Amino acid sequence: MGWSVMSEYPNQKLLDTFTAAFNALRTKDARRFVYQQLLEQLRPDEWREVQACADIHLKCDILGSLPLEIVAQIVQSLNLLIYLLQRSLTYLSKVSKRWNTLLSSPVVYSTVLHIPSGDDLPVLEQRRRFIRHARRRVMLERGQPVSKSLYPSPQVPNPPARVAFDYFGGRCAWVDSGPDSRGTGIAVRCLRSGEMCRFHTENRDPVSSVRISDTIVATVTMRGLTGKGILSTPFPRHTRYCHVWNHHTEEYGYFRLPSIRYDFFVVNGHKVAFCFTNSVTIWDFQSQSTTRTFPADPGMVFMALSAASNNLVTVHLRNRNDGTYPLRVPSAQAHLEVVRYSLDETDRANSLSQPEVSKDYLNLPLDDTWVVDRFERHLKTMSWCSNRTEALGLRSLEPESGRIVPPSHLIFISHDLSRDQIALHVDDWRSRRMTCVAHNIFYFVEGNDDETPCIWISNPSAVDSLRPAESMQIEGPSVHCPLSAPTHLLYGDSDFVLVLNTIGLEVWCFDGTIHPPNAIPLCGKSQ
Repeated sequence: MGWSVMSEYPNQKLLDTFTAAFNALRTKDARRFVYQQLLEQLRPDEWREVQACADIHLKCDILGSLPLEIVAQIVQSLNLLIYLLQRSLTYLSKVSKRWNTLLSSPVVYSTVLHIPSGDDLPVLEQRRRFIRHARRRVMLERGQPVSKSLYPSPQVPNPPARVAFDYFGGRCAWVDSGPDSRGTGIAVRCLRSGEMCRFHTENRDPVSSVRISDTIVATVTMRGLTGKGILSTPFPRHTRYCHVWNHHTEEYGYFRLPSIRYDFFVVNGHKVAFCFTNSVTIWDFQSQSTTRTFPADPGMVFMALSAASNNLVTVHLRNRNDGTYPLRVPSAQAHLEVVRYSLDETDRANSLSQPEVSKDYLNLPLDDTWVVDRFERHLKTMSWCSNRTEALGLRSLEPESGRIVPPSHLIFISHDLSRDQIALHVDDWRSRRMTCVAHNIFYFVEGNDDETPCIWISNPSAVDSLRPAESMQIEGPSVHCPLSAPTHLLYGDSDFVLVLNTIGLEVWCFDGTIHPPNAIPLCGKSQ
């Protein structure tokens, strides 16, 4: 502290005596006692002067002074994952005890890696878990699997069913054409063991779609069963049934669909959900009953079931200016409405009641030169993207004529099951065979008529946001083929990535603890 007028300085002899007495103190505790007593005598304005002086002369630990949640966001935005993995957190943790506490926190681990926090786990187990997930994510970011398997091409009926193939959690399911090529069965293969099983209705009805979760596999037919057994004659053509099997126990259930036309068909856990023109129906395998039926909001472009939070999540293209849900919206006026329906109440008496609803809105990462086209998702065929990713078309406007040209880009919409979050990704038309394998990591197939197809990785948060996969060579033919052909379809998650070709089903494994039969080891590190 200083004085601005010379006459206000204290007596120099008194000041020298005070300074000499303070310097004569030999212990830290004694010096601390004296300056704490002095600080307590200061007025508020003098406190501010002391603080300003300290900011100039002292180094401030900004990271250590922040709340834990903000530190987690900073570490995430700096993309320190690979650095932390290589150093095993030891280098940064040695800066101070505070840094060690912050960077070893489960909150930081879960935020950086986008995995659930293990607050109840011991510290060493949390560290091992972090390293394991970090290594897996690095392998996914680089396209470095630990092994590859090749299975015979699934015998999909021709023409293919509406959704002839699906994948979830290390299992894939497809419409099996069978010896008569009628597509009357469902085949399920476990990629961990290589084992395969088949399901069909008692009267072997042709199926049109298939969905699989960690517990059940579901399909839609134009026929059904009566309560007494096999139906000798088909139902009228205006009737559809959904047949569901537990692929672990082979238990069976079915229910009648209220309409032959549906826009979305999804499963997760024990639940099955359909979106029709004006309603959503939820069916539960454990209770063998329809647990929810409620009106559907218009403009739906995506639907998913979240088993962890027991929610149904829907996404709608909406005009923010007037609140309508048109087929086509200028990007300056468009946003996505995310609706979450709580499915906690499953009482049959309340099955027709409207569930609790919460809404959020996502702004689209676009400039004002685009038109978002909801109609494009109805044109999607098997070879666009995986069944758990939807796409919206992006059309551009010609500056002179104002004419809307065909789509050149797509907005991919996916659902992060572990965090129950909606993710958006914008890419050009070439990336229509795309799947989301982890948070913000998208794989897609690229190649021209005379090029060998290859897998590329898009990760907007990485330094190299677009890069080819390092160890994932596709053995199939050229990418150029009709959109209706089941060629180079991509599926996957953090354990397996699949490419469905005319030559077979190519499967890459990213989990070093899994050893599929006949798998070829690659250069990836085991975990």
